[in-house]
Amino acid sequence: MNDDALQQTGIEHTWIFILSLIALICYFRGSFKFFHNQIGYLHWLGLGVLADIFMAFAASTKILPVLVPGEGIPYSSILFILHITMSTIGMVGYIVIFLLILIRGVKKEYTYLKIVVYRILLPIWIMGVSVALINFLTKVIFDTNLFNTL
Repeated sequence: MNDDALQQTGIEHTWIFILSLIALICYFRGSFKFFHNQIGYLHWLGLGVLADIFMAFAASTKILPVLVPGEGIPYSSILFILHITMSTIGMVGYIVIFLLILIRGVKKEYTYLKIVVYRILLPIWIMGVSVALINFLTKVIFDTNLFNTL
């Protein structure tokens, strides 16, 4: 990848990192507050869900920029399947949790749900998103697409 393409790629993808960071902060803060019975957790979880849904929508409609024009979706890559599976489990899980709490109320005690959200769902989502971000960084830094190699 030449220097112009590298610079353009970095600029175009900065907002993807920002959205991922926003979703991470929101999910982490909401999960932490939920786990520790702190007020305001539902707002944070809702913001995380919105950021995650926007990223999924943008990726599926190709609003997100691609590194190489015409690059196809690497369905044969184990890493890509891992990324999609874990990110989707996390996103759908958080949507279900968010809706469940909205319906049942924030004042209820969710003993087991708190453990699932903080100790299982959050790490799954983080690992899924991390795979895609690490792949992007290896494309930019080493000019290697891990999705095509693994």
